Amino acid sequence: MKFFEIGPYPPPNSGWSGRIKFLKNSFISKGHNCRILNLGKFRKVKNRRYMDVQNGLDYILKLIFFRLKSYHFHIHMNAQAVKGPILSLAALIISLLKFERAVIKLNGGVKQLYFPRENGQKMY
Repeated sequence: MKFFEIGPYPPPNSGWSGRIKFLKNSFISKGHNCRILNLGKFRKVKNRRYMDVQNGLDYILKLIFFRLKSYHFHIHMNAQAVKGPILSLAALIISLLKFERAVIKLNGGVKQLYFPRENGQKMY
């Protein structure tokens, strides 16, 4: 199988980007192909460990390209800014090009602005 992890990378010593690294290593150790699309603060820096994102159009084109190559999307999102849910929704819609759902992972241990714990039923 082929997996496309979408979220911030490279990880610090801990945090939600560390989960992306863990998943990538786990998928690769099981013989799967795994690529990372970096949405973190170093997203414009080209690196062979992850894919860069230069702007919104570049993000959309890379999502379409990898979805058409049969990659399964794993979207890592936090809801502290408006950008996270919008980017996640775009990836979710593009994943439906081949009639398959994406996996969206809400990451963030703190109370977040757009998805606070008290509103869990509304989010569901």
